[in-house]
Amino acid sequence: MTGALRHRGPDDEGFFADPRAVLGARRLSIVDLAGGRQPLASEDGSVQTVCNGEIYNFQPERARLEAAGHRFRSATDSEVVVHAYEEEGIAAFRRLNGIFALAVWDATRHRLVLARDPLGVKPLYYTWDGATLAFASEIKALLTLPGARRMVDPEALDSYLAFRFVPSPRTLFQGVFKVGPGELLELDAGKEPRLSCYAPPPPTPDRRRSSAEWTEGLSVEVRNAVRRQMMGDVPLGVLLSGGTDSAAILAYASESAGAPLHAYTVGFDGDPDLDEIPAAAATAAALGAVHRHRRLSFAGHRQRLLRAVRALDEPIGTPTIAAFDLLCSLAGGERKAVLSGQGADEPFGGYRRHAAEKLSGGRLGRLLALPAAIASGLRPGSDVLERAARVTAAGGANERFAETLALFPRAERARLQLRGEADPSPPAELAALAARAAHLDPLGRFLYLDSRFGLADDLLLYADKIGMAYSLEVRVPFLDLELLRFVETIPAALRVSALRPKQLLKRATAGAVPAEVRARAKRNFSPPHQAWLAPASDGPCADWLVARDAAVGEYLDRDEIARLLREQREGRRDRRRQLFALLAFEIWHRTFIDGRLPAPR
Repeated sequence: MTGALRHRGPDDEGFFADPRAVLGARRLSIVDLAGGRQPLASEDGSVQTVCNGEIYNFQPERARLEAAGHRFRSATDSEVVVHAYEEEGIAAFRRLNGIFALAVWDATRHRLVLARDPLGVKPLYYTWDGATLAFASEIKALLTLPGARRMVDPEALDSYLAFRFVPSPRTLFQGVFKVGPGELLELDAGKEPRLSCYAPPPPTPDRRRSSAEWTEGLSVEVRNAVRRQMMGDVPLGVLLSGGTDSAAILAYASESAGAPLHAYTVGFDGDPDLDEIPAAAATAAALGAVHRHRRLSFAGHRQRLLRAVRALDEPIGTPTIAAFDLLCSLAGGERKAVLSGQGADEPFGGYRRHAAEKLSGGRLGRLLALPAAIASGLRPGSDVLERAARVTAAGGANERFAETLALFPRAERARLQLRGEADPSPPAELAALAARAAHLDPLGRFLYLDSRFGLADDLLLYADKIGMAYSLEVRVPFLDLELLRFVETIPAALRVSALRPKQLLKRATAGAVPAEVRARAKRNFSPPHQAWLAPASDGPCADWLVARDAAVGEYLDRDEIARLLREQREGRRDRRRQLFALLAFEIWHRTFIDGRLPAPR
């Protein structure tokens, strides 16, 4: 199992075993390069832990635990997990600010505890056969177990078609599950595993401060979050786009760095409108960073797509995964850890859906339903207008949120699947999250759901898996837990503007970001769809979906898939999102289920 995860930790490996439990770890050495070997043990050896990730507040936690009498054997951040668990049990996980997937073996109680960070930045999977629980950071390690089955979970497939990812706790592999963000799993000898949520509910917004006070406070908190996440004994880099979010990260990180930082950008050949390299280069020059960049060709995109899906273990229908693979290969050749601007949009109101929710969350939504439906009818090929019509017509808040993320609406999923069924209701996990945020206003609840539901199983999952495929840790300062606790006390109405996305964050970081960067229009990081939509002989493309040996034909209606492809190529409807998700599934199935695709070079 650890051999299957060597890319996550090429520097070292370690094991612990007793008659009831075995722990294994691969190490990517970032903090305490010489002394941080895992597994890590308590003073008497009765508590053992393995931890993937970083604990950003380990220094104050270490000081607190040493004052309580605990003796540390290393200078690594992960050792605080052992002693904090000794001191407080599972309640200790609430004190940790970091990105982590960890396991604790308590030999005294014959208890195994698994825990995942509250935002789910680090993945954690497990299987349970009634007698043995196995866990790992990636599914490919679980597939090495004797008797491991490679079968598609049909319920998870319906969720994938609904959202372009499979929400926790399911995966597309039958019998393989995820520990959800902010969850822990406890297993006592002779009992069944128990899942529970340890993450606290969102705070109640503080309505006493003015907008100017929030802006000033947010500026301080973002700077502090970046400084915390600069932690490490190796040089860090920054993933840089042409926008303001990553520019702010680079600016604040440069204040703490002892030398010019390296910044990394990818662009796309043949389409200057999508190429962010010139803008990112100007940002790097203005902030004194060394800029590394590379462009992705159409043929290169198809080969990168094969690598990305293999790294992911399960498909994610996000078209940027191939470009992110190139970006991580570029940064991973020089750095072990990078800072990323991911996670700024969800809590700070950066998407059109946030502005739409602010407008349509109440009575206005009922007034907009008819115009949205009419607009959709006038432009029947527009994916955006059709989704807008479904969102404004949705019944409750959970349904409205689910429709904003919908890939295939229910009726299309029912036609597409050979069993002819599609779950009409939002996932139970979405309802559970909404219940935790019931004290918030509708807009605040929407932002909370956006930060906790899809983020961990989509953008954060692919950032971690693809980054670690190149032994590169991707850190996300905008989702720092101390920063997020502050942000979620800001009333949602101040975070979301109908006209200016992320208005509060932009004001808060204005002093650090050069004026020419602030003036640029927002661009989505989106590769040209011709890279995979056009027929090709040198890699995966949409024609794989209608081939005689297409794997999707085992689960989905071939005629429906052919119709989607015809509509796209004839310009009658925008089916790019749906077709890409189907192609990602096809590549995944050929890679992991039938084994037809060998590992790319």
